[in-house]
Amino acid sequence: MSQITLTRFICFSFYFTLFSFSSCKKEEEPTVKTAPTVVTGELLNVTFNSAIATGEVTNEGSAVVTERGISWGVAPNPTTSNSKLSSGSGAGAYIVTLVGLLPNTTYYIRAYAINSEGTSYGMQQSFTTYNNAISSSPGAGVTYNGYAYGSVVLGNGQEWMTENLQTATYQNGDLIQSGLDDGAWLSATTGAYSIYNDDDANNLIYGKLYNWYAVSDPRNVCPTGWHVPTNNEWTTLTNYLGGESVAGGKMKDTIGWGGENIEA
Repeated sequence: MSQITLTRFICFSFYFTLFSFSSCKKEEEPTVKTAPTVVTGELLNVTFNSAIATGEVTNEGSAVVTERGISWGVAPNPTTSNSKLSSGSGAGAYIVTLVGLLPNTTYYIRAYAINSEGTSYGMQQSFTTYNNAISSSPGAGVTYNGYAYGSVVLGNGQEWMTENLQTATYQNGDLIQSGLDDGAWLSATTGAYSIYNDDDANNLIYGKLYNWYAVSDPRNVCPTGWHVPTNNEWTTLTNYLGGESVAGGKMKDTIGWGGENIEA
């Protein structure tokens, strides 16, 4: 064999070896199987026998979420083996209404989500339902701008006037404008009041109707030591009276409501 031929053979063998190594296939990483990720959301409303709870599946994990919802009980760390209420499947936010709860009882809740790899739970939250026994007693009331207002003290500690305001001035004595027609009322950007049906006789029955600018004015339409209720204070009252479905009736007078006066 000549020198040239031997050299060619050695080169060919070397390239063949490289080609053989480069044709190997890398092994695939094993799939990691995971359960879902779920978050317990805020409580939107609590009454004496119900509560609205929320949750959110933020990650389905390695398999589709087939069930999600809220688990609850009177002992900490409730699971789906306790009471539960489901709300669909898949990722995203959801809301459930827990009913049939006992008054004046502390409950624990956790959002849950289930896929083929297991069940996951959100952080625990707790709440206490309101006492169904509503109590009240007469308050001291207040005299303001020549008119005496009665008041009532509820069992939750709140004191409310028992009738609507009739004042035509702010607390510092400044006049609140009135006598606006419909167009001027709608376009007003300062405090104003009106009387139902533009009949002064209704002032003693229903009080005055104030626009937003009047009730939010820092001069305050209420007497010293009193204020226009906040949204949270209205919610506290509503919950104490048993929730939105019945609170309105319980705040009505015993006369003047006809067939709608069910809970007064």
